Amino acid sequence: MKNAIQIRLELVAGHWCLGEHDQALACLSRAIDTEPNEPRIGKLVNRLLAEVEQGAAGAEVREVLEHLKARVACEAALAQPVEAGFALATPTMAELLEQQGHRERALQVAQDVLRRRPGDARALAVRKRLCPRSEPHEQQIAVLERWLDYFRHRRQGEARA
Repeated sequence: MKNAIQIRLELVAGHWCLGEHDQALACLSRAIDTEPNEPRIGKLVNRLLAEVEQGAAGAEVREVLEHLKARVACEAALAQPVEAGFALATPTMAELLEQQGHRERALQVAQDVLRRRPGDARALAVRKRLCPRSEPHEQQIAVLERWLDYFRHRRQGEARA
């Protein structure tokens, strides 16, 4: 007897063969929702992407497949222990992890991307959103100004007395 994931993947393949790409992508998305760590899903996504490269579908289908591929990669990364590196670290993966609420892992992925490509704008944006920092000097100046205000008020109190 076939299990649910096998049936879903067969549905994806069937819809794809019939040229029903929207239905195939919807089934593929549900398969990822159901069994996010199923290795056959990643293989199928890669196969479909290869077919798209050969002109089997348009740019919109390719974009959805790229997004689904990133989801599969995210799920694979989430299954790894935190100490393990992210071999497939991409800005898209960092953004998806951030959207899913996995802030620490999103930051790790963004950092991995930035180690390889220091100027990557999307990875920098993720890092900035997850680690908002004002300039260090601004923080130091704010503390010093508060102290200065404290001493001014204190001196004014002593002058009145």
